[in-house]
Amino acid sequence: MTDHPDDWTTAFEAIDRAFAGAPRPDKFTDHPYCEECAEWHEYFSAYTPVTLADVIEPPETLGISFLTDDAFVYLLPGMLRWITRTGTQYCVGDVLFHVENRLHALSEEQRPALRDFLYLVYDRLADRIHETAFDYPMLWRILNELDAPARIPEP
Repeated sequence: MTDHPDDWTTAFEAIDRAFAGAPRPDKFTDHPYCEECAEWHEYFSAYTPVTLADVIEPPETLGISFLTDDAFVYLLPGMLRWITRTGTQYCVGDVLFHVENRLHALSEEQRPALRDFLYLVYDRLADRIHETAFDYPMLWRILNELDAPARIPEP
């Protein structure tokens, strides 16, 4: 485990700093000939990371899958705020599914901020995370990837 912030405010300040350089993309989806993708482009382009955080009912998983890597990274600070929700709005696994599939898109500055945040998520929500079949294994895989030593890129 790593040293990590002990409250949501500190963790989100670190996330916001790490992702501050992610530019707003021109295209949120990369499927110009797909009507559904166009609809998701319209949906996501209406948000910033700050306004997306306030969405009470997060969009379905498929819509997030259509995001380009740049759009995903841009909006991720907002989506990460959904993870802190409990009760009927609990969605750790829904967000982590996309995070796991997009780790390659994160910068070297963003990865440790995300890692520290996810350790706090586990500290705070462990009981609920362990109640589901997939959340803990997925979180474990993501943290192992984020904790792994830097790798030399293949030629």
